Amino acid sequence: MAALTPGVTLYTTPFCPGCFRAKVILQRFSIAYTERDVTADLDAYDDLLRLTRGRPHVPTLQMPSGELLVEPA
Repeated sequence: MAALTPGVTLYTTPFCPGCFRAKVILQRFSIAYTERDVTADLDAYDDLLRLTRGRPHVPTLQMPSGELLVEPA
């Protein structure tokens, strides 16, 4: 379950295996995150496009510092 507090923002889709893995890792280490499903939320999709310069890669994690991790392995 995603926490609705400031922290990591995770851009996902429901059919992305990497997104599932990212959520498991964040939960395992008790890292608060907000999940934004880009297939259900057009604002999230627009934000993802802006952050990734027009390339909607998921998972994308935005750290509180603004740093991005795009499709981390």
